[in-house]
Amino acid sequence: MTSLSRIDSRLAIGLLLLLVVSPASAQELPEFQLFAPAEVRPYGTGPQANEGYFFVFNGMQWVISTPDVTSIGNPKDDTPLVFDVGNDVTGWTLSNTHSTDQLHWKSTEGKRVDLGYVEGHNGWLFSGYQLNNQTQKYVATDVHMVFEDSPGWRFPQAPDFPPGNDTGGRLVGPVTTDPLDDTILGPLRNLPVFFDQVTMTNRVDHWSVELMCIHRLHPFHRGGVVELFGGVRYMQFEDLFALDAVAIPTTATTTGTGTGDDDDTTTTDPDADADVELSVEDRQRVILADTFLRNNAENRIVGPQVGARWFRKHGRWMLSTEGRFFAGFNAQSVRQSGTLGSELNPILTDRGVGEPDLMLPTDFNHSARMWEWSPAVELRVEGIYQLTRAVSFRAGWTGLWIDGIARSSSMVDYSLGVNSTMGILADRNNQDVFMHGWTIGFDINR
Repeated sequence: MTSLSRIDSRLAIGLLLLLVVSPASAQELPEFQLFAPAEVRPYGTGPQANEGYFFVFNGMQWVISTPDVTSIGNPKDDTPLVFDVGNDVTGWTLSNTHSTDQLHWKSTEGKRVDLGYVEGHNGWLFSGYQLNNQTQKYVATDVHMVFEDSPGWRFPQAPDFPPGNDTGGRLVGPVTTDPLDDTILGPLRNLPVFFDQVTMTNRVDHWSVELMCIHRLHPFHRGGVVELFGGVRYMQFEDLFALDAVAIPTTATTTGTGTGDDDDTTTTDPDADADVELSVEDRQRVILADTFLRNNAENRIVGPQVGARWFRKHGRWMLSTEGRFFAGFNAQSVRQSGTLGSELNPILTDRGVGEPDLMLPTDFNHSARMWEWSPAVELRVEGIYQLTRAVSFRAGWTGLWIDGIARSSSMVDYSLGVNSTMGILADRNNQDVFMHGWTIGFDINR
């Protein structure tokens, strides 16, 4: 995150001190009497709009919409026929059992700063905000996943023992020094891909800055004032999706249901060693354990912006409404990394006990860059109460809609290939995002 995104309380305090101690700023505030009694007497059609420098600080509590629901696994309607290793059965159909529907709208805090200057009919405005990262975590157990396989290769396959070497559905180990001898090991079978436990994480980071010129129109007959905005805006929306899919060693015992949010976890036996190497039995049971995925989508959006603000004073109270339209051009960058089957044994002589015949532990790294049109609309409504001549308390609501956003969870290609494993679905880079919530803060001479 660049320094522009670090808009926090220290910045707000620093800007406030700058206004207080700066002689130039002091000349623009009403006699530099920040805490003088509020001037609420009418002048003509009502109290006059303030001029000079102004500063606004708002705390934010916003909710961010969730990405589109997608399967954990190949989102296509693939339902391959698979076989449990060691069993001479007709097989069963594998399908994805979980999706991202466990993610939900969740609020997060943030801070916003407005700093500007108006004299007569013209002025300027700088505005910036940052939301704390919104993180959601969900833990699921017994997760079945479908991977799209390269035609003719069938990576999740293993030799299967014939009935004569079957011991109650469990294999006791290789019975030949040549694990590729199908007369002993039996034919190749499609293996089911599932995990004892999968931890799904989704994290969003968002911030924005803008610089605009202000043109203030003449007051209306009943005292309302309109200000027109025009300038440039930059915003960043970063979305991370991560999966940690593991086989719990047989020495560990799952004690929770595993469903929930950040504070919900699946617990294991505290005496179990999480780093213990999987036994042959564990590798038979979960063939692609342990698997890890990180998919990160960055949306860097820049473009012109126009807007308008209407406000009207009545005694100590003021109502303010404003809207902005942002014509954003989105430079998207998606990066993916991870490992499939970190516990797979690379020693060929051990590969007759239910591990994939062709697959070894596989690391993957992918990246993609796209351009997208990302218009945005922002609306703000605030009520302001004047405490002193220059200081006011404010509270309100803000809503922001953005289109053309890349969300990571929808862009994962769950595939096993000859030259490429996993990947990025670059054509699924266009979702809309809606954020809204309450703001509360104070202003000086706004």
